[in-house]
Amino acid sequence: MLFVANTLTLLFFGGGYLTIFDFFKFFFFLNDTHEIINLNFSYLKYSFNIVIIAILFVIIRAAFPRLRYDQLMLFAWQKLLPLTIAFLLFSFSFLWCFNGLPLQASNGFNLINIIY
Repeated sequence: MLFVANTLTLLFFGGGYLTIFDFFKFFFFLNDTHEIINLNFSYLKYSFNIVIIAILFVIIRAAFPRLRYDQLMLFAWQKLLPLTIAFLLFSFSFLWCFNGLPLQASNGFNLINIIY
């Protein structure tokens, strides 16, 4: 569990550079000009992220019951497989109707410039 929390923190949560509080600072456009001394707490932030994710794992595992193997296979075959096939059919029909992805509009507006 700690290995997965460590990997999630390293790959998806910015390692020691970002925390939940940094997301709030970005969202509310707060800056750090009020801080007198800017210390590097990267190891502390990294450990804090790992602990928070590990606690979330424990809460999620405790809150939801475990499914039996036959219930899991029934859910996969009766719910997820038809949903996946329906999504694939929708995607293929969308691409067939528009002759592929519409990357450039008729007015010269290029969608690739927005993506990259």
